[in-house]
Amino acid sequence: MKQGVLGRHMRGPGPVARATFFLEQRMARVPVCVSAYTRLYRGVVDKEIELGRITEHDRVLNVGCGAAPFTGLLVARRSGARVVCVERDGEAAARAEQAVAAQRLEGAVEVLVGDAVAGVPEFDVAIVALQASPKLDVLRTLAECSAPEARLVVRDSAGWCQHMYDRLPAGLTPRATVYHNMGALRSSALFTSNDIRRYCEEGPDNG
Repeated sequence: MKQGVLGRHMRGPGPVARATFFLEQRMARVPVCVSAYTRLYRGVVDKEIELGRITEHDRVLNVGCGAAPFTGLLVARRSGARVVCVERDGEAAARAEQAVAAQRLEGAVEVLVGDAVAGVPEFDVAIVALQASPKLDVLRTLAECSAPEARLVVRDSAGWCQHMYDRLPAGLTPRATVYHNMGALRSSALFTSNDIRRYCEEGPDNG
C-alpha cells in the first residue's frame, strides 16, 4: 500500500458514518462478507458508471473507499477502468488493500493512504463517498487536480440522516442525478471539475 499526501486534520464523521466504518472494518476481514457487500451495491455503482460515462479508458479515483472498497472493485470489474482508491484512515486502507488482493484485482485497483483535501492523483472520473468531508473542500481539490472536463460523481445522503453527513452547498447544481434506495444513500450527483471551479469563484454561498 502506498502512502499518499497527508493533509490537515478534518472534522470527525457523524454517528452513522462511524457505525458504518466499524462494521466495514470487521466485515473486511472475511472475504465472503466483502463479496456479499459488493454485490449489494452493484446496482448503485452500475448507475454511477452510466452517470459518469466511465469506460475502460478512464482513470477513476474513489475518494473514501473505507475498509470494504466495493466501489473500486465494482468499477474495475464492470467497466474495465483502472481505479485508485484514496482512504485517509491507515487501518481502513490496509483492510481495503487486503480485500483487493482477496478479489485478485491488484492490477486494476490501487489503494493509497491520504487526505483528498491535500491532493490526489490525476483522474478522469472521481466517485466521492457519502462520508467524505468537508465535501466542498474535497471537491475543490479534485477540481484543482484534474482537467476542466473531468467528471465528479458525488454521493448524497437520505433525508432522515442528512444532518449526520457533510452535504453539498444548496447552490451547487448538478448536471444530472441518479437515485438509489440504499438506506443512508439517497442519490449520486454529476458535476464537472469546471462546475466546481466556477462555483468556488462565483458562488454566493460556499459553505
